[in-house]
Amino acid sequence: MKAFLLLFSALAFGAGFAARAQSAGNAVYSNRGSQQDYNAVRRAALNTDVLGQQAVVLEANVLSNVKATSYVAIFSITQNGRTATEADSLLNLRLGVAQTAMRELGIQPEAVHVDIVSLVPTYAMRLEQKKFSRTANEVPTGFELKKNLHIIFANHEVLAQLVTRLGRAEIYDLAKVDYNLADLQKAYEELRQAAAEVVKQKEQSYGRLGLHIEVQNMTDGFQAVYPLERYASYTAYRSGSTPEEVRLARQRKATAATVYVNANQATVNMRPAVRSQEDDSEFIVRTADKAQTIYYNRTPYNSFDTVLHADFAEPRVQLIYTMNVRYSVLNQKQYDEQEAEKAKQAKGRKKDKD
Repeated sequence: MKAFLLLFSALAFGAGFAARAQSAGNAVYSNRGSQQDYNAVRRAALNTDVLGQQAVVLEANVLSNVKATSYVAIFSITQNGRTATEADSLLNLRLGVAQTAMRELGIQPEAVHVDIVSLVPTYAMRLEQKKFSRTANEVPTGFELKKNLHIIFANHEVLAQLVTRLGRAEIYDLAKVDYNLADLQKAYEELRQAAAEVVKQKEQSYGRLGLHIEVQNMTDGFQAVYPLERYASYTAYRSGSTPEEVRLARQRKATAATVYVNANQATVNMRPAVRSQEDDSEFIVRTADKAQTIYYNRTPYNSFDTVLHADFAEPRVQLIYTMNVRYSVLNQKQYDEQEAEKAKQAKGRKKDKD
């Protein structure tokens, strides 16, 4: 019965965790005990500073997720050879196979650039054994040539096919993917219009409260966040018993009482068991390699007034625009007094003119 209850509790806990993990993801494992708690409710910081009795700043923060117009994939290639000529010849053969694979995908030669990174000699230790001594001498073994392959393409789905087909030439190291935006000014203008609309809506809230505001000045600024800057990683696992827990378990077993029964005299004698020497032995801990997961972690939306193109799956360039507008603020009485003074001054100027 007890075993059944334990099994039921384990299943219930596992089901509850699985239900939560389906909507959170394994990234929650990387934040246990840290300041960033995925189970906590995140709230945007609110700006409640009062500049003065007759001044206020209205701020608009807008985010736009912009699809790249083209991409540049950079593959790193390394080739070793006994001579510099051999290393270069072998690498050129691999590049020829790569060019054939790229033509199959519709990538033209003008969309490919080969960047030479380095050509350095390589060395190894050779053991020289004499009658009374052994010496390790460093000797040259050849050359190492490194080149980078830059490929530009417009369709993001081509990247997966590139990785597969370049494997024919033993090119596997995808170093970086750049995202290009052809019409950045157009994207910024869209952000400005959205921010102006946000500020206008905030202005109307002051009017509904019976306040009159007038623009004094404004400042703004842009920021671009590329996908390469937003990748995060985690390692999700649950560990079992620690070496210290195993040690304590052995000690408890060693100090348990041993029972001896004498049937002739009907007596029971109890004495502690002799503590085995292995209780003080040291453990050699060999930890298993844990797979590290890397994923795209976009800029969250919780601190923006408006998000343009919010729904997307493919990583995009995130453009951020902030507009700050400073206003003078008058209540109804101050506004009426100001208007009366303006009317009085206008009447005086007209009288002087006549």
